[in-house]
Amino acid sequence: MIALFGGLILFSACTKDEDDNNDGTTTTASELVVDGTTYALGSAFLEHYSDFGVNSNNLDLIMLSDGITVYYDEDNYPDSISGSGYMAYFESFSSDSTYLSNGTYTADTTLTVNTYATAWVSAVNNGEVNETDQIMSGSFTVNRADNVYTITGSGKDHNSKDFNFSFNGAITVF
Repeated sequence: MIALFGGLILFSACTKDEDDNNDGTTTTASELVVDGTTYALGSAFLEHYSDFGVNSNNLDLIMLSDGITVYYDEDNYPDSISGSGYMAYFESFSSDSTYLSNGTYTADTTLTVNTYATAWVSAVNNGEVNETDQIMSGSFTVNRADNVYTITGSGKDHNSKDFNFSFNGAITVF
């Protein structure tokens, strides 16, 4: 009886990164893992900037963990944040100006399609972004269908701390 009870506790403590849906597909969990600590990602958005003249479109990917609230200005553009949690930022370059195109994005300062030039992860305390941990290596993969994104990635920051993330959901472009 004790062995059965112990087995049930161990079984119930296990988690999955993907959930099976009734239609046979799977859903990726939205989370950011920094140096072994997991933060649930609550939201993400893209900020579009003009073409840099290299046949790519600058779309900054910003992902925020639960506990962080975004505030918008009078034009409904992200203006500030409050709360505490974690943030990940990727200055990404896409073939399309209205969304991140599908594919794998790698660190590269050429500003060409399917690259990112600047990226960081950072703790946020009371709406203030702490020192950003510049991402030194890594990549992320984008799969988009009907404005629902599945994005997964991993890498190391400038202190050689590992990070990985996955996001599954709609993303608004500003």
